[in-house]
Amino acid sequence: MSDRFHQIPMEQLTDWVFTELEEKDSIFGIPRSAFFVPSGDDRFRLEKYGQLLETPFGVAAGPHTQMAQNIIVSWLVGARFLELKTIQTLDELDVNKPCIDLEDEGYNVEWSQELKVFESFDEYLRAWVLIHALHRKLGFPGDSPGMIFNMSVGYNLEGIKQPNVQWYFDAMADASPYKQAYVDIVAERYPEIREIDIPDTVSDTITLSTMHGCPPDEIEAIVLYLLNERKIHTSVKCNPTLLGSDRVRGIVNDDLGFADIPVPDEAFGHDLKYIDAVPMFHNLRRVARANDLVFGLKLTNTLEVENHRPVFDRDEMMYMSGRSLHAVTTNLALRLSEEFKGDMLLSFAGGADAFNVADLMRSGMTTITVCSDLLKTGGYLRFPQYIEELNRAMDAAGADTLPDFVANTAVAQENMTDFVPLLAYSSLTESGLNLSAEQAVALSERLRYETGGESPIAVIDAWAGENGFDDGRTAVVVELAINALKRVNLRQYAQFVRTDWRYKKGSFRTDRSKTDRALHLFDCIEAPCVDECPIDQDVPAYMRAVREGDFARAVAITRTDNPLGSMLGRVCDHLCETTCIRTHMDEPLAIREMKRFIMEHENGSSATKSAGTAGKVAIIGAGPAGIAAARELGRADFTVTVFEHHPYAGGMVGGAIPEYRIPQANIDQDLEVLDQLGVEIKYNTTAGEDFSLADLRDQGYQYTFVAVGAQLPKYLGFENEDSEGVIDALAFLRSVREGRPMEIGPRVGVVGAGDTAMDCVRSAWRVGATETSLIYRRTIDQMPADREEIHESIVEGVNIIELANPHAINAEDGKLSGLVCTKTEYRGERDSSGRKIPFDVPDSQFEIELDTLILAISQHSLLDFFDEKPGLTNRGYIAVDPETYESSIPGVYAGGDVAADGPSSIVKAAADGKRVANAIIKHATGTPVPMPSTWKPLELKLQDMVVKRARREYRVPVRHSPLNARANFDETIYTYTEEEAKAEASRCLDCDTICSLCVGVCPNMALLTYQMAPFRAQLPALAIAGGDVVVGDAAQFAVDQSLQIAVLTDFCNECGNCVTACPTSGEPFRDKPRLYLDRPDFEAEKDNAFWVEQQGDTTVVEARWDGETHRLAINGQVEYSAPALRATLAADTLELITAAPGESAAEGQSVSLEQAAQMYAFWRGLSGSMPQVPTAGVEGTKVAHPGYEE
Repeated sequence: MSDRFHQIPMEQLTDWVFTELEEKDSIFGIPRSAFFVPSGDDRFRLEKYGQLLETPFGVAAGPHTQMAQNIIVSWLVGARFLELKTIQTLDELDVNKPCIDLEDEGYNVEWSQELKVFESFDEYLRAWVLIHALHRKLGFPGDSPGMIFNMSVGYNLEGIKQPNVQWYFDAMADASPYKQAYVDIVAERYPEIREIDIPDTVSDTITLSTMHGCPPDEIEAIVLYLLNERKIHTSVKCNPTLLGSDRVRGIVNDDLGFADIPVPDEAFGHDLKYIDAVPMFHNLRRVARANDLVFGLKLTNTLEVENHRPVFDRDEMMYMSGRSLHAVTTNLALRLSEEFKGDMLLSFAGGADAFNVADLMRSGMTTITVCSDLLKTGGYLRFPQYIEELNRAMDAAGADTLPDFVANTAVAQENMTDFVPLLAYSSLTESGLNLSAEQAVALSERLRYETGGESPIAVIDAWAGENGFDDGRTAVVVELAINALKRVNLRQYAQFVRTDWRYKKGSFRTDRSKTDRALHLFDCIEAPCVDECPIDQDVPAYMRAVREGDFARAVAITRTDNPLGSMLGRVCDHLCETTCIRTHMDEPLAIREMKRFIMEHENGSSATKSAGTAGKVAIIGAGPAGIAAARELGRADFTVTVFEHHPYAGGMVGGAIPEYRIPQANIDQDLEVLDQLGVEIKYNTTAGEDFSLADLRDQGYQYTFVAVGAQLPKYLGFENEDSEGVIDALAFLRSVREGRPMEIGPRVGVVGAGDTAMDCVRSAWRVGATETSLIYRRTIDQMPADREEIHESIVEGVNIIELANPHAINAEDGKLSGLVCTKTEYRGERDSSGRKIPFDVPDSQFEIELDTLILAISQHSLLDFFDEKPGLTNRGYIAVDPETYESSIPGVYAGGDVAADGPSSIVKAAADGKRVANAIIKHATGTPVPMPSTWKPLELKLQDMVVKRARREYRVPVRHSPLNARANFDETIYTYTEEEAKAEASRCLDCDTICSLCVGVCPNMALLTYQMAPFRAQLPALAIAGGDVVVGDAAQFAVDQSLQIAVLTDFCNECGNCVTACPTSGEPFRDKPRLYLDRPDFEAEKDNAFWVEQQGDTTVVEARWDGETHRLAINGQVEYSAPALRATLAADTLELITAAPGESAAEGQSVSLEQAAQMYAFWRGLSGSMPQVPTAGVEGTKVAHPGYEE
């Protein structure tokens, strides 16, 4: 049951906090530089429920507030309204795991507390005591931290009245029976805590978390109980369905384009209806006021949707949050604000983030709490930017207080004209002041034009005095005016978020952010952009060079890895960007545009002529694969000749990609390298006509590389496909590139969805088509084409016809007249690559009238030049060895579009060329080409890096030519300026030096980054023979990287969030070393379980491998015991001193010291850099079961 939390004793928690603070100037990995330091001068301070809040921000009831360490960290980074995780009487839940999916919009299947109710209280009390201690220890101003612990409870009145929940209410109201024991424990490390007046009341405020489907009478009864009997300030968490089905679906599915999110009818059927909610809320507010309490609303709960994703396989429904919910919650806030004339206390929690909190604050939200945003890359360390962005916005508005901020931003809105009727009407209905329209107009004019730099509040106050209002009525005028100004802002913002690009589905691509790389116990740092790049381009290195202004070094770095630097700087499909870790933060780095910038700073090639002594190689085809192989072989001193059928080099790049994407000069830039290396290119020379493979062998070529690409088009196989007007994409694009475009009609349709299809529709527009359509059987989000190309095609007027499957070609008198398609739909199924599978909709055929139809659906290769037929794949391409790329014909290699899986990308073809060259070099010399390590030692402090890697910053925009300047083949993209390039390069997060993404996104602080010096050991092969251990040859065990990851399983509930953030194919919570403090859990594990315990002067490290326990006893030497082996090893080196068979050893059995080395390396790193982490076998203080009836 390692997916269950286990509390650690208060003593260990306290020691962790103070040891780490004193030794590392951090707490739970959060560096002091990221702590929010409050000040009495902070402009955003406010009161809520009569208590000071040092910031209006907090964390929502969820995974960030269930354990003490979560709450402490939230407070450290600036959260002051802390919504404690929801408790309920049913506190032994079987929660499905994983339970969190934050790939883009957020989903969860259960966020109720996973501890017993009394354990939840224990965690909240620990945090309460330690935060008060830290407030004093850190020297923060004030007698106590300006924060609120807000309880959250669900889900029905019967449950709330059960003994465990009743005990919880009592204990939170008066924690004195438990508090002093924890004060005494903290005093052992921080005696000054005894001078602090820590309130016995942990919380006197609560939010009712209403379950989806909770009836209105039940909600009202619960709140009346809380107000009348418990005397607690109460808010009701509203479900987003309160906005109504048409509005919710209209926003999510239509406005924002999340068409694949199915919101079921039942979600609206069983949830609270607006018509029932409004009178209830009015009544509850009256009851609260009668009790001298505050009633408010929390907006919103998650949105119940059908489970349409592959993450939660045991649940029919899941619950949506994050950016897709933001506009819904904002528009519900607007509707309620209008109903209550801006006078309802609203706490917002629907997709809030650093870039929208200022808008929410000016729109009248009292507090803002977050969850989904903190579950993304950067985690808790995203929080300081919330405060920075609010400060920045208040600066821009010239506001010294939050009311000033509301007013100063409202008067700048176009809809400020709404202020007059809003004020006039609310003054009549809410206060009886009955301001006239003229008075409202006069106040509006004064606020807009006559402030003279005064505070808006002072202006309103002065205006009221001039109009004869006494102090009491003036205060009412001020309140009504500010409420009206909030509504002005909220009206504007609620409309804005329905169209803002940041909330639209297609604005971000997060579903391709993981690579295929496996995840191991150690050494997982590798830049995902390099990992994904077929040619292993060292992107972080050239980013560093650019941000330092060393462009020559950037060119050299690029050229080292990249034989097509200039071409790929313009036409690479740049899938590396999809794996950039900024994909889950803001926007990926503009890697291709940076390469474009770098290569424009190349001042000629520095290559030197090949000596030609290593061997003789013939390359058939001067496309990307051929050029790449020629460069690598030329640099290795081979004599290289390239045979090219066309009168130009570049393959598809030189013959088909339009010049508005890549001018000839940029192709020539890469070919210049071949010229300097002495590579000969024979143009207009066709294999099978001008020479044969036998001829090449006769001419002394020891190796031949076939890189002819895929030259022949594939067809739909329909009748009338040979009609006039039906043409293939490559023929069309070659004609355009060669300056003799084929004749096309005014109405052009292109079937396909890749970059070739995009080139066709955009080129067709440039050569005269008036109507261009792209026909695709899936939706835009599933298109394999470059997203920028898709966007630019839409800018240029291309009509993308989605969910249309071609079924027939219509022709009249031998001429194309139209394409018949069937509408398609998704039914929730996906193919092996994860793409959605479209299904034809019965009886849905329709015709697209066309004059020209261009088929861009793929190509196949022409292989008639082989005098000895090579082996082929089942798709008709040349079969090759996956490592060497050698075909079935000895000495003949194949790569690029002609081999293996067929047509792919330019950069993959170049990678094939490099691999073929390396294989030839190894075959000729007997020495493999060395592969440099991509990991670099950390240059900055770890603490500085983790803060930097949480800061969000959108990419520097790439500039494009205006539409009215595009009726030609001039380039449409403008290269970055030096300033732009440096700014974009500064966004690089140096992923070749640090990863730890899983650590940042773990809400429970269960994943740890520990530092260690490189550790290497020579481990001999061992075998059992004749009752003894025979020692064989040694192999090296190595842990090279300085930063490693561990999992403290007692804090881990296996929510799965780290899996989304990890750029590998692995699961950090399962694959990294797992440290256990709970013995039954440890013994229940079969693999990857570690136990560290101090027994006097001896450190005991145990691990579970293959269902068996291995043990190290470390005290001077290292004593290792395993089922089949007992050994004594030297400390530090693990040199074998003695060895003997273990109890289960068998004659002839091979035994290994690798497990011992893994255990030792883990202990060495963790204990050396994180002494604060608890060890096992320690008893301590926890709140015991209080004895209530379960």
